[in-house]
Formats: sequence, C-alpha cells, structure tokens
Amino acid sequence: MRSLELITRRFLAAILWTMGLVPLPAISQLRWLFLSLASRCCWIVYLVYLLKVGFSFSSVAIESVGNVVGTMLFMGNSVLGLLILLESVLKEKTHSQLENLRFQSQLQLQRLGIFGRRRQAGYLLPLIGVQLTCDLVRVFINSRETISPVFTISLPLMWLLRFRYVQLVQHVMDLNQRSLQLRRSLLSLASGNDLWQPYGLHECRQLQTLRTTYERIFECYENFSDCYGWGILGLHLLSSFQFVTSAYYMLMWLYDGQNLQPLIFNGATGIDFGTPIATLFWLGDSGAENTLSHAFFVVVNFHLGFRVEQDQMEEVVICETSDPWLAFTVLAMILPILGVEYLVYSNASENAYRILIYHLKTSPSHVALQMQFISFILEVMKVNIRVRQAKQQLQLLARELSSRWPQCKQRPEYFDQQSYRIKDLKRRYNEIYNLFDRINDFFGASLLIIIIVFFALFVCNSYWLFVDVRTNPLRIYVILLNLGFIFNVALQMSTACWHCQQSDNLGRQIGCLISKLVKPQGSKRYNDLVSEFSLQTLHQRFVVTAKDFFSLNLRLLSSMFAAVVTYLVILIQFMFAERSSRG
Repeated sequence: MRSLELITRRFLAAILWTMGLVPLPAISQLRWLFLSLASRCCWIVYLVYLLKVGFSFSSVAIESVGNVVGTMLFMGNSVLGLLILLESVLKEKTHSQLENLRFQSQLQLQRLGIFGRRRQAGYLLPLIGVQLTCDLVRVFINSRETISPVFTISLPLMWLLRFRYVQLVQHVMDLNQRSLQLRRSLLSLASGNDLWQPYGLHECRQLQTLRTTYERIFECYENFSDCYGWGILGLHLLSSFQFVTSAYYMLMWLYDGQNLQPLIFNGATGIDFGTPIATLFWLGDSGAENTLSHAFFVVVNFHLGFRVEQDQMEEVVICETSDPWLAFTVLAMILPILGVEYLVYSNASENAYRILIYHLKTSPSHVALQMQFISFILEVMKVNIRVRQAKQQLQLLARELSSRWPQCKQRPEYFDQQSYRIKDLKRRYNEIYNLFDRINDFFGASLLIIIIVFFALFVCNSYWLFVDVRTNPLRIYVILLNLGFIFNVALQMSTACWHCQQSDNLGRQIGCLISKLVKPQGSKRYNDLVSEFSLQTLHQRFVVTAKDFFSLNLRLLSSMFAAVVTYLVILIQFMFAERSSRG
C-alpha cells in the first residue's frame, strides 16, 4: 500500500509539472527552469491555437442556440486554461509560503507523535480512472459519428482543467488530515484531565504546541485560498456551465431523435466534469443513483440498526423520551400516504390499467423514501424532547440562583455546590450534541438523496397537475395521484424543517439562559464553569445537515419553494411555446 501511495504521489507530481500547474523552479535550477518554461510555452501556443479555432466558429455559432453555447464554452475553457497557467506563475510566492507552513505544521504534529499521511491513492486513482473511462467512451463514439467537431483538439485542455481539480483535491485532503490529527490529539489531551484538575508541565507544553499547530493549519487554509482561489472560481463556473450544457444537449437529443450515441456522449461528458466537483466538495463520500435508492436505504437501515444497538449499550440514558406527539406525528404522516392510495384506486377508470401498473411498480420506492424520511423526523423529535428538558432544568437553576442571590451572595461555598449541577447540565448538553452528530452521520447521505428526489418529483408532479387540470375531460385519479404526492412531500418536508429549526432555536435559547446565571465574585470555580458552558453552546450548535451540503431549517423550505415556482414557470412557458409552434 505504501508503494502504491508513493507511486501515485510521484505520478501526480510529474503530471502536474508537465502541465505547468506548479510554480516555476528556482533560478538556481537552470535546467528544470528551462524545461518548465518550454513546457509552458508549448501550452500557451496550444491554447492560442484553440482561441483561433474558436474565433473561426463565430460565423457558424449564430445558426442555433446549441452552437452559441458550445462556442462560448470552448472559448471559456481556452481562456481559463491561460489564466490557470498565469496563476501558477504569479502565485509562486504564496505557494512557497503554503509549502513552508505545511512543513511547519508537519514538524509540530510529529513532535506530538501523531503525524501520518492520509492514503490518497484510494480517492485519487478512482477519480482519474472515471475520467479516463469517460474519455475513452467519448473518443470511441466521436470516431464513429462526429458529435463535437472540437472534441479531439480540446482533449488536452480538458485534462489540464481536470488535473487542476485533482491537484486541489490532493491539497484539501492533506490539510483536512492535519486538522483531523490535531482534533484527535486535543481530545486525547482533554480526556486525561478533569475540568478542575491542574495540568502538568508536559500537558501545558503539549497544549501550547497544539495551539501553534492550529495557527499554522489555519494559515495553510488561508494561503491555499489565496493561491488557488481565482482558479477555483473559474473552474467551478465553467464546469457547472459544462454540466448544464451537457444536460441541455441530452434533452435535445431525447426530444429530436432516437440515436443513443449523442446521448451517451453527453452523459459521459457530464460525469467527466461532475465527478471532480463532487469529489472536491464532498471528499470521501459517494452518492447513489436514483434507481438504487430503495436498495441503498435497505443497506443503510441495516447498518444503522446495527450501529444504534451498539450505541445504546454504551450510551447513558439521559431521560425518558416518550411523548404522545411522536405517535401523533407519525400517524399524521402515514395516514395521508394510505389515503392517497385508496383515493387513486377507488377513482381509477377501467382504461387506466397501464398507469396503475406503473404506479404499482414505483410505489415501493416512493414509500421507502417517505418511510426513511419519517424515521428521520422521529429521531429529531426524540432528541428535541431531551433538549427541552435540559432547557427547563437550566431555567429552574437560573430562577433558583436569582431568588437566593441576596441571601447567598456572600457565601462562595454555596455556588461551589451549585457548580456540580451546572457541570451535569454541561455534560448533558454535550451528550445531546453527540446525538445530533450521530443523526447527521446516520441520515446525512440518505437525507441528501431524499431531498434531491423529493424536489425533482415535486416539480414534475406540480407540472403534471397543471397539465391535467387543463386537460378535458378531467382524469380525477391522475389529479389525485399528483396532488396526493405533492401534499405528502410538502407535509413531510415542512415537518422535518420545522423540527430541525426548533432544534437550532432551542440550542440558542439554552445559550441565552446561561447568561442569566448569576456570577458571584468569590467563586472562581463556578464562574469558570459558567463561562466554559457558554463557550460550549457557542461552538456546539444543534444543526442537522445533509452531509454539510445544506442545513435543514425553514430557510431551506422557503428557498425550495422559490426554486419550485421558478422551474414551474419555465416548464409552463416551454409548454405554451410548443403548443403555439404546433398550432
């Protein structure tokens, strides 16, 4: 494994140097400096040639929207290639500072005995392999039928841009590994010392080393953003535009013809540019295909059940979480699902056999998505009960201390006794935060997939509902089918976002309540504990995320509603334009 890692790093270093994606060597290394300048000159001549070819297509580009989009994308990629080469030269000083900071953080972590390189071959080699496979597919298709006239000449440019992504992924993985090792060392140091137990000389030196290491890592991230910031912005914009363009071409080929080769070509292009973006923004995680969502959730639930059983054996029970609202919420979301099925089948006509068969085939997957989502809502509600109980206990403590403050303000020993109650609340707050962390870990990937699927199906069903309402005669069962799915999805999304918003609000309220605790002058132990508890609530927020892509709250609900309205307007405009062209 170490040999594979070494080969991967040296291979990437050679490729990045050949493509001019690293700074120029020092003047003392004249031979390597000359070779690097020659390599960059070759790339510049090649990119200028691409720009010349792009200008030659200007007269053909006005013939159709597809030609305009393709020409703009080709010219944009060529200009971006020049800018990336220019950035690697102009940011030489920043890059050297970044390397120095990385070396300093590595030395400091080695002093703590925890530094070790993360295995990157398992992530980088599959990423490069997917891109190479997609390019082979596109080369094979384009050789049989010319899909893109500039595909062959622009292939080196595409690899230049994508290896820039690989370089960014490599840097981010290395910096994240340092942060993870720093966190583990800090947790190890904290676990061996009680809150009021004094640190020894060795622990103080270790803590000071950790603090300076944190500064070095923070400076590494700042220099990384400064060194590659403009290139990341350009890559993200053009790669997103490339992805949208490929999707547009796929829709046009599906609409106009039955030839699958252009469809596969553009699909491979979308994967080719989508995987680097997904890898850079979501390291170490993978998505799932929409068609495999049912099987994916079965595996997740099996793994989740196994993990939960283990966690329940080790977890200290905080309090009872039985609440009639839990059962009421579950019934309120399950009964509409069953009611929609009953209304659809009871109002179906005799000639709706094909639609009903299709509905029967897709129902298990839809029900699996909704059941998984309901189970997630149930877990959030259970944890929210514990948060409310911790808030009530903190309120009682604040009232008790405020009421006894005139009598006990000259008795520091009384507040020293109350510090044990605050310490217990602080421990409970940390356990609740760990529960939210587990929810994000267990449900994060499934939440991301469910919300993407729900959003797409919500838009589609809303559009079909609009079309069915305008169609004569009215098909009641189809209207009920689309309307029922829209109602169920809206109900479940609103419930999930509401309860996740409540989690965040309750955490903020607990932080505000801590400021109401009185602080006597004679009890340093009590005051330090209150200050630490307040700092804990500031950094440990009760937030539910879908693998950190977005947080579930009411703002997400409002943004999704606005996006649904926007896409519906676009689809309706296309529908009217198509009808007017036919008429």
